[in-house]
Amino acid sequence: MMKLFRSDILENLWLALATLRANKMRSFLTIIGVIIGVVTVMLIASIISGIDTAFTKEVESFGTRSMYISKFNPGIHVGPPLTRRAHAKEPDLR
Repeated sequence: MMKLFRSDILENLWLALATLRANKMRSFLTIIGVIIGVVTVMLIASIISGIDTAFTKEVESFGTRSMYISKFNPGIHVGPPLTRRAHAKEPDLR
């Protein structure tokens, strides 16, 4: 394994700075792109966190009561269970 000497590190640093000076527009656009990307990720994360907090507070506002979510109407039903055909808007012509 090759050791990096102090002179190698300094040479690489000077080469990197010279490349940045030679390509100022590309360096500027890269920095702007990184800044926009980081800000966008932070903004989306904060929006999601805010929505999560608001939803949690809304559900907690119901108190100790239970909340039931059902696909079908609750209550007592007499007769056979409803099928998809019974819910269809078009009449069955058979």
